[in-house]
Amino acid sequence: MVEESDQSTAEADADADRFLASPPTLDRGHAANAVIALAETLGPRPSGTAEEVAAAAHIADLLESYGYEVRIEPFEYSVEQPIVQIFLSDAEDIAASRFRGSDLGAVEGRLQPIEGEGNPADYEGVDVAGAIVLVDRGLITFAEKAQHAAEAGAAALIIVNNDNFWLLGDLAEYRSPIPVFGVTRILGRNLKSRSPQVVTISPSSGDVSRSQNIVALRPDAICSVIVGAHYDTVYRTAGYNDNSSGTALMMEFARIYAEHAASEHLCFVGFGAEEVGIYGSREYVRRLKETGQLADVRYLLNLDAIGSGSLHLSLSVNGADLRLLTARLVEQLGIPGPYIEQGGWADAYPFAQAGVETFFPLPAGGVMNTIADDSSNFDAAVFQEVARLAEHVLQCMLERSGASIRPVFDCGDPS
Repeated sequence: MVEESDQSTAEADADADRFLASPPTLDRGHAANAVIALAETLGPRPSGTAEEVAAAAHIADLLESYGYEVRIEPFEYSVEQPIVQIFLSDAEDIAASRFRGSDLGAVEGRLQPIEGEGNPADYEGVDVAGAIVLVDRGLITFAEKAQHAAEAGAAALIIVNNDNFWLLGDLAEYRSPIPVFGVTRILGRNLKSRSPQVVTISPSSGDVSRSQNIVALRPDAICSVIVGAHYDTVYRTAGYNDNSSGTALMMEFARIYAEHAASEHLCFVGFGAEEVGIYGSREYVRRLKETGQLADVRYLLNLDAIGSGSLHLSLSVNGADLRLLTARLVEQLGIPGPYIEQGGWADAYPFAQAGVETFFPLPAGGVMNTIADDSSNFDAAVFQEVARLAEHVLQCMLERSGASIRPVFDCGDPS
């Protein structure tokens, strides 16, 4: 026998459920095509460059065309220790640190190892004109090494560490007319073995750089759920995987939710300057705290580098309830054996540190941060599998945030 009060409650719940809207359907094939189109339209857009500004304007115009109010929020950032890329002729890249006091420009030249630590005598009888020379750490100061390399006619200097830790250096009072970089011992050996290959090293933007975030929402929306993706790339690549894939999916979600009732709980954010230190997401979270809006944010769906790698997914999830929800959805979707780890990193990190529950899916073994991240690197099947999971995670995030939506799968109850 059903008690009258229980029956009334059940009827009320059923009435409320009838007013919940079915979720929009993501056309995953269309979304995959949008990745290619976006990468080809935007091209390379390194952090803090005019190309990144132009990319932000293009993305903002598209989001505005969907009916959202769009803000471009500029910010300044200072890179404490710029990380650059050494592009090799076989499309493999090596990361290096640029020393403080070093010239900031890009450089191209043949690799030329120097026996020793970079004293003037070590250059005798060696043609280093226009070359990128490599010397070992030790005996003399970094500034002296830089000065001797410049006086010998080198185009740039790479200092090889005596262990496999990052070599973060400072030239003190010396201002080097040539770029000076540091690499680990193992990377230094790799570079020395490639001499006299010609390589290109990316530029740095200086002590203070400028970028911008793109924020799109419906009028009067509350950002209970944020769908975020960084839109900048590293030097010399359009970033088909990192991160045209995530940016395109973020924009597809914005497009299909534009007229949906759940959009009153949704915000879409394109983060700038991610590749040089997640500065855009850090700045966005800082402003949320400053304005008191952080309390409104329950979830972040972070979309980054989701178009390359294997179908074995690594899911970085911050929040005990969200991890349980993720495991539940993975089972219902029949996704084989993803690795679910606690925590948030990349653009999810500032949100996780601020107490926001974050979801960041990443295919294992994806190619990113390299000139090899071209159209051949984009795997539509991998992208569509991640998009399928992200689509249903977003539905459940919205339901749990009180949005008018009835997810396709049972999201369960938060503990």
